[in-house]
Amino acid sequence: MKTNILSSVLGTVLVLCAAAATATAESGLVHNPAQTCHHENVLGTSMELKVKANSEFAAAAAEANALAEIDRLAKILSGYDSSSEFSRWMAQPARQ
Repeated sequence: MKTNILSSVLGTVLVLCAAAATATAESGLVHNPAQTCHHENVLGTSMELKVKANSEFAAAAAEANALAEIDRLAKILSGYDSSSEFSRWMAQPARQ
């Protein structure tokens, strides 16, 4: 079950990254190729994020938006953070 939730979160993040890149790309004026960003310890693993935008500013904004959304979802769905909503739910006694 926990693996399914993490897979769902990663899928959601990828969709949000694509949406953020598309939205910010439409606002830029100069065409730039895809920019690749590497991050460590994102949901417990490494992440490579590719953003194609019309400006470096738009790419940086898309990257920041994607990372912020990952952090937001991790605070809700993390099985490692005892203060997350998911961890608090899992710690409740089973109902009969």
